Amino acid sequence: MAKRSSRHFPPNALWDLPDRSASNFLKLMQVCKLNSLVLSLGAGVSASAGLPDWGKLLRRICGAFFYHWEYLHEGGRITFDRPPKKLSIVFAHEYAWSRESIETAEIFAGGDSLLVAQQIKNCIRNIDWTWLLRRALYDDENEDRHTGKPSILIETIVKLCTSPAINIGAIINYNYDDLVERCLKSMGVDHKPIFAEPHIPHAGTLPVYHPHGFLPLGGGPANTQFVLAETDYHQHVAEPHSWSNLVQLQFFATSSCIFIGASMKDPAVRRMLRLAQTTHHTHHFAFLPISIPKTQRGIMFDSLFDRDAIALGVHVIRYNPIQEGQVTHGRLVELLNLLIAGMNDESILWI
Repeated sequence: MAKRSSRHFPPNALWDLPDRSASNFLKLMQVCKLNSLVLSLGAGVSASAGLPDWGKLLRRICGAFFYHWEYLHEGGRITFDRPPKKLSIVFAHEYAWSRESIETAEIFAGGDSLLVAQQIKNCIRNIDWTWLLRRALYDDENEDRHTGKPSILIETIVKLCTSPAINIGAIINYNYDDLVERCLKSMGVDHKPIFAEPHIPHAGTLPVYHPHGFLPLGGGPANTQFVLAETDYHQHVAEPHSWSNLVQLQFFATSSCIFIGASMKDPAVRRMLRLAQTTHHTHHFAFLPISIPKTQRGIMFDSLFDRDAIALGVHVIRYNPIQEGQVTHGRLVELLNLLIAGMNDESILWI
């Protein structure tokens, strides 16, 4: 019997990936050799460091709002058939809320996320909306502030930016927080957060774009616009030549992007990816978890989603998010480290 080639497919280091995902990982390595890349970071990146995902962020916002409404009603200053106007937020943390307001928030936040945020935003003063958003983002249920410590995933993303074999030209961060910037600073990476009208960064400076707004842990800035409520998204659609839309469209059309921690379901991002593909056929890549539990139905749904992503120029790399019986997404970190190591010595994939 002939001896099996050491270069059998899939490579040993990718043994647990579906064949299509393993093939896309190898394609990503080839793209890294030829082009400058852009990292596109979704909510999963910030959630890996203990910050709330969009669902939990909305529940926290709703909890504070409904408790204030309930509190004012008990004081006889407002009725339940007339929502409050220009509400001032004081009780922003869950320990102060009633059980009724928490249950109401859970139910209400389960609706359409854009509409939920819009209806709450309509009732709160602008200054309190920003204040509440900061508290919901960085404070836990007991009012303890996040330390700013990055996750292993964020540290690995920064390692991608410092790898001499991979040319990361920019980061598009769809999250509000500055945990990535803090990690870049701690590792000595010259960078610049951009959250308003962009300027050309100095040579050697890594730009970190925040198209959905920027809310650093330490406070400020005053001139950022948050994309969370329905009107915020409508404004983006109505202003195709806004700086944030132009930046995203330019990168989607001219650079290969690696999506990390993103669901790839944001309609605005999908619209711009599809538009970019009409003039450029750029290869993008997205790391996505396989559906859990892994059933025939889940495999079918994943395959439908991944085939549709190809029309957006996105090649999906599916990984198992479960390790030792828990959802940790540790395999994602392993794959990113493998990408870094493989760019220096591709043979390690086959050992």
